[in-house]
Amino acid sequence: MADKDVASSAATSRLRLAELGRAEDRDI
Repeated sequence: MADKDVASSAATSRLRLAELGRAEDRDI
């Protein structure tokens, strides 16, 4: 179960980073 939680958290973190990157690109 812990492994699944870690994988899900990693996926969400990646999505957040991707969204932040897109936002920064738009600002620039």
